Amino acid sequence: NISVITPEILIKKIFCLKKAQKYSDIIIKNSKINRNNLISNLITLGYSKVSSVLDKATFAVRGSVIDIFNTTDNLPIRIDLFGDDIESIKHFDPATQRSLHEVESAIIAPAREIIFDEESISLAQTALTDLADSMDYPTLKLKEKINSIKNAHYFFGIENLTPAFNQETQS
Repeated sequence: NISVITPEILIKKIFCLKKAQKYSDIIIKNSKINRNNLISNLITLGYSKVSSVLDKATFAVRGSVIDIFNTTDNLPIRIDLFGDDIESIKHFDPATQRSLHEVESAIIAPAREIIFDEESISLAQTALTDLADSMDYPTLKLKEKINSIKNAHYFFGIENLTPAFNQETQS
């Protein structure tokens, strides 16, 4: 196999793999999970809540059923809960929404390079304020960006700010 990439992509800073591992989670059939914590974690990991899961990096909640389309998988998963117990985990067809086959476990990985945890938000706020001060960037525009970040809102071009959210980045 041959991969062709541009020099810009080769030197682009991306988030640290340690952070991805820290926030990745394994869901195992017949184990316990807190539904509200799972939903909160999905939002922190960059997943968008939708009414019906059709695309990667989305999730839907319907009562005790949580559908998640992980960015690393070809098919989304459907987690069926009974209280805090994971009763089943099944792959399903996003077009028909019908279950295909059951699996014993699934990995939930970050959907984006930027993870809106407290540490990252604080790092970004400091880095962007310092950068804006050094460039005479308009204060109003900076406040808009920082408010978006504080509210965990992914805006157009935010991926270009990845180094501001992380103490460690890799090329």
